[in-house]
Amino acid sequence: MTPVTDLLVSAVAEGKLLESARTNIENLLNGSTGEVAQQSVEELVHSGSWDELNDRFFKTLAFGTGGLRGRTIGRK
Repeated sequence: MTPVTDLLVSAVAEGKLLESARTNIENLLNGSTGEVAQQSVEELVHSGSWDELNDRFFKTLAFGTGGLRGRTIGRK
């Protein structure tokens, strides 16, 4: 485990971080190719900004139309 992962696990055990947030953060860190995302998360973790991390990562966003369909071309 990395130091950030250790801190995430500890925060979940202490009730400071949601398990879903931890999972989503780890997915981001494992799949991210950019350093900006990693540095941003590490900064929040090291500063103990658990509320902010929960707000940002408690769930994944679903994009799309939600099953709704309509015209894709405007009327004349």
